[in-house]
Amino acid sequence: MLTTEIPQRQTSEILAHVAMHAALYPAVASTEEIETAITIAANELSVDYEDVIGKRRFRDITTARQYSVALVLTYFPGTTLSAIGEVMGGRDHSTIINQRQQFYDLFITEEKYRTAYESIVPIFLSAIRPKS
Repeated sequence: MLTTEIPQRQTSEILAHVAMHAALYPAVASTEEIETAITIAANELSVDYEDVIGKRRFRDITTARQYSVALVLTYFPGTTLSAIGEVMGGRDHSTIINQRQQFYDLFITEEKYRTAYESIVPIFLSAIRPKS
């Protein structure tokens, strides 16, 4: 597998982003919050929720899976890979690791992929934002 090395500046920005949001949101996502990430990614990519948690491997479906994993792990960094996998159709933690790595590789190298992900972040944040 080809893994792209993340430049130091970009790594620092990503870590700062994660740290900022970790203070605002619980460390562990609930099942409902994981389902929310899947729903938002599926809707934005015009795929069915059932396909995202299913076995189909079309590009838009796998992208929705990658975005879902990234949303959960970015904003709920204490969530276990097994918990995410369970909600995503009973997938193994190693599958979630692979989805996370694919997300990072494509986020760094593909501008269209990165832009699409960045457009769903505010939608996800408004859906999970703590009620005041």
